[in-house]
Amino acid sequence: MSRLLVMIGALLLGPVSAAAQAPPARDRVYTTDEAGRSFRVGFPLHDRVWLRGGYEFGAEPTPLVEIGWSFKLNVDFPDEEIWWQLRHQLLRAELRAASDSPWTITALSADYLRHDVSSSILIPRNKRDIRLPAPFDIAVVWSLLTLRLAPRSSDTVRGAEIAELAVLADFVRDETYRHRLAIGAAASYVAERDERTARWRHEIVPFSGLTALWGWEHRSGRFSAAVTPMVARAAMLSAGDQIAWAWRASAEAEIEWVVVAVNDAPISLLARTELSTQVGAATHWNAGLGARLAIPSGF
Repeated sequence: MSRLLVMIGALLLGPVSAAAQAPPARDRVYTTDEAGRSFRVGFPLHDRVWLRGGYEFGAEPTPLVEIGWSFKLNVDFPDEEIWWQLRHQLLRAELRAASDSPWTITALSADYLRHDVSSSILIPRNKRDIRLPAPFDIAVVWSLLTLRLAPRSSDTVRGAEIAELAVLADFVRDETYRHRLAIGAAASYVAERDERTARWRHEIVPFSGLTALWGWEHRSGRFSAAVTPMVARAAMLSAGDQIAWAWRASAEAEIEWVVVAVNDAPISLLARTELSTQVGAATHWNAGLGARLAIPSGF
């Protein structure tokens, strides 16, 4: 209970440490030149406000503008050799120029990573418990309320991802959280409006999904890459219809490379692609290229 209160306090007040001992070493962010002037050499990927412009390819090619704010909090329990990093993205919006392309706005998404030096699995026994080393860390990925809007259409709201949740086992166990290879169960609830019938369709994945995550970040924040595939058995429900189960799959990949920094604000090149398909339905694919201007933030 006390650990939960510390984590809640970190969300409200900023990063905290449960003891005076130092957590794992953080990366160097600034350096000085021969004249003694300080300048940034590390660019935080999870503590920044950003603006991205680019072009999206696919069924409906369109220019794209993205804005958002990301921040992270470190919650440390050195006496127990447990460290948490709580990563958040707040009010991320993707605005597309094409009349038929929806705008996407996500209220909040998060990635909670837990590193435990002595991670273990306990098997209770009557006379003597068995304690086995656990070769993985734990991560929880979730998001709340992603809206797909069509401002120039009579039906403004096209759909909403109400909630998504995944519980992952991370087998890399990197104490800096930069290198990840994780797999786990996923759940979600999505509501979409059928443009032909004007009826709402509900898609529920009650932890019947399997997702994976591979991620790599350079310690300076100048380069990062991530791939996230998922396959799920989803329950489909429309008004007046019975529940129908269907398989669906999706995958996302993203690469970011900082090419220059102006007054400590990095400008990066970004490439992203997404693929989604469902048994008996069309396959959707798009890819995007662009540049991102970020302003480092943080507590």
